Order: sequence, then C-alpha cells, then structure tokens
Amino acid sequence: MSRLVLTSELLNQLRAELLDSPLETCAILYGRVVTKSGRLARIVVREYQRLGDSDYQSRTTVSAQIRPDVVAAATKKARQSGATL
Repeated sequence: MSRLVLTSELLNQLRAELLDSPLETCAILYGRVVTKSGRLARIVVREYQRLGDSDYQSRTTVSAQIRPDVVAAATKKARQSGATL
C-alpha cells in the first residue's frame, strides 16, 4: 500500500485554503517518491500550488476542471525538479 505523506503544517494550510470556498477547489502537490523493494511506498509532499480562478476551465460546487496549460506547466516544473505530481 502506498501513502501520501504531508507535514501537519502543510495539511492544515491545505485544509484552510481548499475548504474556504463553496466551489470545488484544487491544489497541485509536488512530492518525492519513496520506494521500498522496488515498489512505491509513499510520496512525500514538499510543496503545493493553489490554483487561482483563471486556472480553471470550469468550476462548480461539485466539480472542477483545470485548464490543460496549467497541468502542462505543473508537469514541466515537476519533471525539471525531479518531483512527482
């Protein structure tokens, strides 16, 4: 079983920011993969990026769709820094 690991400070920040809006809200998490015996054991989150209103293609109280260029930029940043999303 793999796990997503965050510090309590980061988790509290995410909770406060993501639950602040009545609309679905997203964040992009950047982390480091930790393997054990060649298998994914956990992803340790080191930073996150909260999305602004203009980063969504659509957004309602029950769904959110991130613009493809935002996803592409996050993927490029992760690849260049050796992180995973």
